Amino acid sequence: MRIRMLTPIDEHSAIAAKSLAIAEALALHVDVDVVGEPTNFPRITSFPIHPLPLSPNLPHADFWLVALGNSPFHREALQLVESEPTLVMLHDLTLLGAAVSTDRSATPGFSVGDLVESEYGAEVRRELSDPQTRSRAHYNLDYGLLERYLRCARGVITHSRFAVEHVQARTTAPVRLAFLPLTEPARAPQRAGRVVMLSLGHVNWNRSLTFVLDALSRLSPDMRPLYRIVGPVAPDVRHELNELVRQLDLTDSVVVTGRASESQLNDELAQASIFVNLRMPVLEAASDTLLRQMASAAPVIVYDHGCYSDVPDNAALKLPIDASVEVLAEAIRLLVISPERRAAIGQAAAAHVVEHHTTANYAQVVVDLAQEALLGQPRADLLR
Repeated sequence: MRIRMLTPIDEHSAIAAKSLAIAEALALHVDVDVVGEPTNFPRITSFPIHPLPLSPNLPHADFWLVALGNSPFHREALQLVESEPTLVMLHDLTLLGAAVSTDRSATPGFSVGDLVESEYGAEVRRELSDPQTRSRAHYNLDYGLLERYLRCARGVITHSRFAVEHVQARTTAPVRLAFLPLTEPARAPQRAGRVVMLSLGHVNWNRSLTFVLDALSRLSPDMRPLYRIVGPVAPDVRHELNELVRQLDLTDSVVVTGRASESQLNDELAQASIFVNLRMPVLEAASDTLLRQMASAAPVIVYDHGCYSDVPDNAALKLPIDASVEVLAEAIRLLVISPERRAAIGQAAAAHVVEHHTTANYAQVVVDLAQEALLGQPRADLLR
């Protein structure tokens, strides 16, 4: 069996790093090659990497294996799913970004609203434009796009029980759970002095930043950790964030760093004593940010919701999705005053990642799914 993987090959892409690591593990079981633009990527591979456009002289592949998510660089994957025998590694439950970036978006005057209305009608377009109904409409929209693009998939791998539940209802293909593998080894902790709390990733408001800052303001100054917000941040968001920090009198307790290099990111992870990862709404199938935080052996505060519910109860500090700001403030205070509790949760988190989030486990799920898809091909064609 030959499996051909499509992936962005870029040193700044977490999906690229994971895809190539998975391909290396797959190569122990089946023939593997990769299609992408091999530019400035440090990982050395033991299998061929072919540039786009694809040469007609390449050997036949039984399946394409494609990462599918919300970013524009997934647009080629959307087209492959509809035209080739494809196994999908589903990273996000929202596909709007990829769908908008397809060839249709090159039409003069085309907008996101046009895509929404053409797929779901004028009423959903109106819901998306109204802040009071936007969240509900966004969920309906994204799940509808899943149905459109996954109806032709030969099999789907996704990364949490939360995602499996939603995907199974929207495709006739077999759906399998494989935990997202950790491909960036954690640096040894270097924690000393003031307790540091860290948020990591693109800085936007669905990371509950207002909620977290409000909670910090409820703590006495001697109980406040140093809160570092690390990740790319748009100028308007940075301005609003800095203004909120000033209003809450938190200027001595909050640092917004902006984008960090991989080396700087590893330093931040090693120095943090507490992580906060409160996403709402949750439209990703799994969080690589969460995975790296857990591997760093420090406690992560999450909502007990979406893919974050898959974390064992002893390996994170889980809040109900309707938790009050006082509940979050008390959770932070208890972690600040108890190094023993921080260590117990962090060690359980790191052990869980080491045992379950491996490329070997992931590759085995891919191989099993490919064999199942080959055997079930006549039935799958009939269902489609």
